[in-house]
Amino acid sequence: MKSIITDIKNKVNLKNFYFDVYDKSDLQKINRNNPLPHKCTIDFKDFYYYNADLSGLMWLQELDRKLKYNDFVDFYRKGFEEGLKHLKEKEGIKKKDFYNTNKKEELKQILYSFLYVRDFLPNYRGLNDLVNKIPLIWTEKIIYEQGYYNGLLHSILVLCDELCFVIKKKVVSENPKTEKKLTIKQIALKLAYEGINVTDENKNEIIKKYGHNSGDKLMQEFNNVFKTSRRTTDPNKTLKILQNKIELFESIIELLEVEFKQKAIDECKTLKTHLAKY
Repeated sequence: MKSIITDIKNKVNLKNFYFDVYDKSDLQKINRNNPLPHKCTIDFKDFYYYNADLSGLMWLQELDRKLKYNDFVDFYRKGFEEGLKHLKEKEGIKKKDFYNTNKKEELKQILYSFLYVRDFLPNYRGLNDLVNKIPLIWTEKIIYEQGYYNGLLHSILVLCDELCFVIKKKVVSENPKTEKKLTIKQIALKLAYEGINVTDENKNEIIKKYGHNSGDKLMQEFNNVFKTSRRTTDPNKTLKILQNKIELFESIIELLEVEFKQKAIDECKTLKTHLAKY
């Protein structure tokens, strides 16, 4: 078997081993055919892998024993255990919060952001992206982080299962013909309902997908609508301005997936109640 290169203490380079030995091997096929997540139990405590290759590599035994896999497994499962606590301890999100109808939709948008948008680590977009890409340079820190974010992902998926709801990714085409016609105001409002947060890091990337160039303008418009209170408040200027705001909401409702549509409809109705004052 090709040797795994141990560069320095507690750092392992798996690149050559992965591509020369493991990739397309029978072991990889077996691991990938085993439904995710892969469950492991040590000291009566369960932990899970959401990447089949990471699971497979973690348990490989190297002939020359240079790589102490048990050490990495320990760091992974310790990270996993801490990641399970993230929602409650780092985000202040508890299961009981989802039974509050005033908070439920907002919290679902936050979870959507965790799964598909937030950059928990550089060069990764959401937890799904993070766990789907396997690191081939292993250190204690890297494997601990893998365990941590697999633990966070597991806690979110368990929560969704217990609450019987599904958070699906909204796919944005690289060259969306209809979306290119949207104004920046429409794009910002649509993103707000989809739970996609606009930041300094992603504003330019997002706006280019819609055929515009100004990430700063997108972020400005997004900041005007990302909170429910800002979306449903009467502009308190003229009837025309309020009507324009209502028309903006109506224009994006049909662009939203079912899971986001009702919230937009309800908030549009709230806006229309302000018409009586004019």
